[in-house]
Amino acid sequence: MIALFPPMKSYLFLLVLSLLWLGNSVHAADGPVGADAAYAELVAFKNALQSPPVEIQNDSAALHAWVAPRQAQMLLLDFEFARRFPADPRHWGVQLEAAWAGAISPNSLQTHAKAHPESAGEVDALLQWATPALTEIEHGPAVPANIVSNLRSRRCDRELGEQERAASSGRRPDWRKTEAMLDEIADKSPDFGRTSLERRLVKLMGAFDPAAADSRLRSLAANTAFPSGLREMAASELSAGETMRHPLEMRFIAADGREVDLAKLRGKVVLIDFWATWCGPCVGEIPNVKKVYAAYHARGFEVVGIALENGRLAPNDAPAQTATKLAAARKILTDFTAKNEMAWPQYFDGKYWKNDISTRYAINSIPAMFLLDQDGRVVSTNARGEALEREVKRLLKL
Repeated sequence: MIALFPPMKSYLFLLVLSLLWLGNSVHAADGPVGADAAYAELVAFKNALQSPPVEIQNDSAALHAWVAPRQAQMLLLDFEFARRFPADPRHWGVQLEAAWAGAISPNSLQTHAKAHPESAGEVDALLQWATPALTEIEHGPAVPANIVSNLRSRRCDRELGEQERAASSGRRPDWRKTEAMLDEIADKSPDFGRTSLERRLVKLMGAFDPAAADSRLRSLAANTAFPSGLREMAASELSAGETMRHPLEMRFIAADGREVDLAKLRGKVVLIDFWATWCGPCVGEIPNVKKVYAAYHARGFEVVGIALENGRLAPNDAPAQTATKLAAARKILTDFTAKNEMAWPQYFDGKYWKNDISTRYAINSIPAMFLLDQDGRVVSTNARGEALEREVKRLLKL
């Protein structure tokens, strides 16, 4: 899933490029530079890279091809920095990046070593160092609290991701394990990005046990000891959940001029697909949606897209600027849907994550797919992959 981030989706990708570019400057011609100079140079270059090249921003394949070859090199540079400046407190964040990748997903490093045999020794050293380095971060006496929190958040995110993948494959997730992990981490590290993790957890729970999700949300919303952002998120999710207990009401003029009114689609099974052209996982799901649409549209299956396109609107834009930006973003959407033969209507307002419809239902990550039964009620908020066809067939009694 893509959360509330710009099209690069990961701050790490920017760091990838900055560290790669600086690979030869860490060692100056007259000897190794000091930690302050090296770190300042890293930060300066990183700040200059706030977005990828314009020509690949909306092409997930090109974006991946641009970043992937550089990622292993970046991790090796992280590894080098962590070893060269162990007394500098800033090395902890750099160590975390390299150690996490080496311990959790070593494949890219191994692939890099095969393509560049001269780096094989360093890759092997990093992979052997990674797990002990993570243990040092979690239990070392001098590690900054925010670095420890970051590591614990990553571990919880990984566990939650496994449960989400289980749900996508049709298996019932074991969210109790994730609940216990979240509660334990909260006791040790109050500031660890809990709000976003809790949001994902309750969405996962709600797809299988709405009562359990409501219970957790109510406890989060009511506890005044929790941060206000966490309590506000819980209240928003409760409000959205209450809305979805009733037949969904949604009416708009689509980007191509068609009128959409869910009330007129009662009696049909409807997929509400919250997505965007810039969202790689969303684009990856399109062939599956097209397959199910082609197979069951004639039997009573409809799709309605809610496109979170980024019109790049700014508060100070003049009306003419706003109109020009919206026209450009609308064209990106309509060109994309035409090229990919997506026959269903699309809602468009160019407001990105502030999309008028997605905010109504507390959509904070995409793709998000609501499957409605013939009465217009939400029966699934995780209708992706194989689960989509399975649920459509069940609802159509096929």
